[in-house]
Amino acid sequence: MKTISLLIKRIAWGLINPIFLRSHNKEYYNWCNKFWGLNLGCGLENAPNWLGIDGGVFVILGILPTFILRFMYSIFNYSKIYNFSEYIYKLKHLPIIHWDLRRGIPFANNSVPYIYSSHFLEHLNYNDSVKLMRECYRVLKKCGVLRVVVPNIEKANNPNNDAISINIKHDFHKHKYTYSTDKLISIFKQVGFRFTFNEQFQKGKFIYLKDLEFRKNSIYVEAIK
Repeated sequence: MKTISLLIKRIAWGLINPIFLRSHNKEYYNWCNKFWGLNLGCGLENAPNWLGIDGGVFVILGILPTFILRFMYSIFNYSKIYNFSEYIYKLKHLPIIHWDLRRGIPFANNSVPYIYSSHFLEHLNYNDSVKLMRECYRVLKKCGVLRVVVPNIEKANNPNNDAISINIKHDFHKHKYTYSTDKLISIFKQVGFRFTFNEQFQKGKFIYLKDLEFRKNSIYVEAIK
């Protein structure tokens, strides 16, 4: 059973998901004001009133019939996180765009009021991370706020207080680069943000954090365009 499960995961992530991601390459979206902002790399944990963007294969599973989803629910180990009803609701009702964020953010300049991302940036290599932060700056409205949350390497006995390159093969389930507060702030300033702030869990200038933020003991940095 483990062998079959692993094979299905590899087919889903390695073959099917890239095909769907490539099919979205030329799509572009108009911002809808019913949403408070974007939630980048949200997985299935997107909050109400936020528009998620994620490149995971689970985003497209909602088109499948329920009896197949019950099988996928077991294969992808979501039974450890959600009951089946919660899983179905998240797949079929949460507003999440299936999109490869390494290709940018598919919205117009100066169109989005808030952007949030938690424990996603470290899954990109460094150059893709900088590119994505530059894209965040581009699509944010003037005075728009970006909040990025990453694992706290400053509590992991890192004497250099800087970023660490992990250099592993491409796999979104792995961390490729980890950040200190200073490194994140440096990147934000590099791409053009006027103001940066080192914040705390569920505290800052960002709105509705109680709906979005669940990761404690992390690094929390905000930037204002």
